Amino acid sequence: INVITGAARSSGGNMGTARYKIASAIRGTQDAALAWGGRDAPSTATDFSEEYNGVSWTEGNNLNNATRGSGGAGTQTAGLRAGGFDGGPSEQNNAEEYDGTSWSNVTAMPLTRRLPGGAGIQTAALIFGSTGSSTDVTVEYDGTSWTAGGSLSTGRGYLAGYGLQTAAVASGGTPGVTN
Repeated sequence: INVITGAARSSGGNMGTARYKIASAIRGTQDAALAWGGRDAPSTATDFSEEYNGVSWTEGNNLNNATRGSGGAGTQTAGLRAGGFDGGPSEQNNAEEYDGTSWSNVTAMPLTRRLPGGAGIQTAALIFGSTGSSTDVTVEYDGTSWTAGGSLSTGRGYLAGYGLQTAAVASGGTPGVTN
């Protein structure tokens, strides 16, 4: 992991399990991050979660659903994981909340999606874009249920997101990718 400060960048501790297509709760500080899921082999989705304290990563309780390429929002003590896909081509619409200790299944999204972006807090989140179906669709989560949101100007997946449900940024991404 790289820790970025106002003037410089420095290295932090390595994650306990090397993997890619992970998701994270990015709202908060560099001293309290949460990462989950990912792919640790060519076709294996994981159920791992890890917390970062500014120096090192610590293994947390596992997700209820193994996933890679899910969307995320929230903080280390109130995270939201939504969508993603399993080890094969199946897109997911399931969602889970993290309370700082354990993951709990919550109401599924109305649409499946993989490699979406996410923004907001656990009780006011956005999940947007996808590389599979619904590439320009945004859904909003209020801590209980999902509703339709506005459309992205260009449908795409592999997105980064930041901000709040009422003022979010979707950046990057790749249109038309299906894996």
